[in-house]
Amino acid sequence: MINAHDATASMLGYLYQSRYALLRALQEGKGNPSHTLSIEKFDDVAFEDTDNPLELIQTKHHSKPGDTSDMSVDTWKTLGIWIGQVKGNPQAMSETRFTFLTTSTAAPETALSKLRMFGELRDVDGAQETLLHAAKSSTNSQTQKAREAFLDMDSKQRKLLIANIWVFDAAPNIVDVREELEELLFYAAPSDQLTNFVDYLEGWWLRKVIGALTDSPPPSIPLAAIQSKIADLRETFQAAKLPLDDGIDAMPPIETLPEDERDFVRQMKLIGLEESPTLAAVHDFYRASEQRSRWARENLLLDGEVDRYDRALYDAWKRKFHSKVDEVRNGCSEDEKKRIGRSIFFWAGLYSKPFRNREELWLSSGSYQILADSVRLGWHPEFNALMNEEGNV
Repeated sequence: MINAHDATASMLGYLYQSRYALLRALQEGKGNPSHTLSIEKFDDVAFEDTDNPLELIQTKHHSKPGDTSDMSVDTWKTLGIWIGQVKGNPQAMSETRFTFLTTSTAAPETALSKLRMFGELRDVDGAQETLLHAAKSSTNSQTQKAREAFLDMDSKQRKLLIANIWVFDAAPNIVDVREELEELLFYAAPSDQLTNFVDYLEGWWLRKVIGALTDSPPPSIPLAAIQSKIADLRETFQAAKLPLDDGIDAMPPIETLPEDERDFVRQMKLIGLEESPTLAAVHDFYRASEQRSRWARENLLLDGEVDRYDRALYDAWKRKFHSKVDEVRNGCSEDEKKRIGRSIFFWAGLYSKPFRNREELWLSSGSYQILADSVRLGWHPEFNALMNEEGNV
């Protein structure tokens, strides 16, 4: 049985890996925009140039402060992974930077402390000595394989590997990395919208990471793609523009109707709508509802903006509805009424009314379904009477 604490720590570790990868990608992209980044391909995080790893990064996130020593599992697990990467390829040791990043602190006089990224007293020979001592004296079964692999290395190769290891200890934790992201992106959005801007960027980034992790083999992400997304979001977050949540826009289609039948679904049943357009309308309803709610939560909407938009939709519907209802004033069959209702419904699905700068068709179509759910409007020529019948409300 999985311990809840272990599961939480593991989840935080993956989220930290993703968030830190974004931070480093932004920093790396300034000087090397042609490089790419991969996650769980060569290492936790890796920077590449034409599929050749330039830097391998191991990330270790700990919720509680503490020290990391030469005996720790973190240390030897990392070394074991790197030894496996360069085994049989000594050239990789001289061409690759190996970065060990941990939120813990390297204990004094340890190999990790002698290999600090920003340390003035970097001591490769001393680090090799202490690691050799730890590899020979430790009895921890969890690190045995990695220690044996380390001792089996040719002495020159071992020193070359250690010379290219850079330790970044006491690294910012998952919360601090978020703050660093906002500091780095301060220029990208108005100050009162910076948090929302980074939320949207991280949401997009997490979906890219998930895509990279679920594809086989894992694809690399161009650093230029991140800069392109930032430029796109910057354009959106300028005054008077509304951002679009990529996750909502790409929400997968609805395959089955929800069990709790909503009024807007009942309205579609009144006109005998087939399953396919019904599912598409439900899809639009959920996307529009979620996007409008997010804009409201993030205080991106002007006073009365939603009401004005809905009134404009209602006015367009009213003109269309009355022109169609006139066709049945002298009476017609129920089948004919349903046919007219379907024509109004399909008109609404294609009617494009921009919501400020957003022109997505699903937004106006879904907003019509929101209005139909409150029975402010409908499709059947007699929708009011039918929806008010017993059992329909």
